[in-house]
Amino acid sequence: MSVHAAAISDETGDTLDDILCAIQASWSHRTTNPPNAIPSTADQLEGWIFDPSLLP
Repeated sequence: MSVHAAAISDETGDTLDDILCAIQASWSHRTTNPPNAIPSTADQLEGWIFDPSLLP
């Protein structure tokens, strides 16, 4: 089954969440300022949601 078909047929939305997470992870990996898009003020013990709108 293709990713597209899986996303359409997944009523829970988990496949779409996975796709969006992969896009955000790819974007953050390529971001260098700040490194990996994680601000220096972020709590190192907590997770971080990578969002381009949060960059300075």
